[in-house]
Amino acid sequence: LCAKLKTLKIRYKGHTRSDLLTPKRAELMRESGCEECGLGVESADNKVLLINNKKETAEDHVKAIKILRSVGIRAKPYFMAGLPGETDKTLELNKEFMKTCKPEKWTLSTFTPYPGSAVYKAPGLFGVQIINNDWSKWGNFCKDSFNHMLNGQTPEQMWNRYKEFYEFLKEEKWK
Repeated sequence: LCAKLKTLKIRYKGHTRSDLLTPKRAELMRESGCEECGLGVESADNKVLLINNKKETAEDHVKAIKILRSVGIRAKPYFMAGLPGETDKTLELNKEFMKTCKPEKWTLSTFTPYPGSAVYKAPGLFGVQIINNDWSKWGNFCKDSFNHMLNGQTPEQMWNRYKEFYEFLKEEKWK
């Protein structure tokens, strides 16, 4: 794909998995016109990544950002709040990740266990309860609510953690 894109002489933004990125692939991406690469970090808490079967680690994500930066591609981690297993410790690990990596851009969305997903089919296995079946409240950027609740936590605790991380990111306290 990169060889074909290179012939078009265009600039683009792409996405990849952190565990698949190598220095050689990153160089090929840059040579083909890639200026920014999104990474589905979702969480810097390895426990959360394991529970959600992401098959990547926080260390994979740190390495990928370093690789992208080394070839001149902007890194854009995508975080997700409200994932099964998330705690206040997750928030602190996410903040530390940002302080360590200092990526050029970021996105923070809300986790939504959509019908058909493993979490929706068996929420108890993931420590989740579906609490709102109003589809107008379902989405990855919902305001002031989640459609699920993590066991042992209130929706308010979950939302407060989201807001704290969002403000931290927006105010660039990590730079």
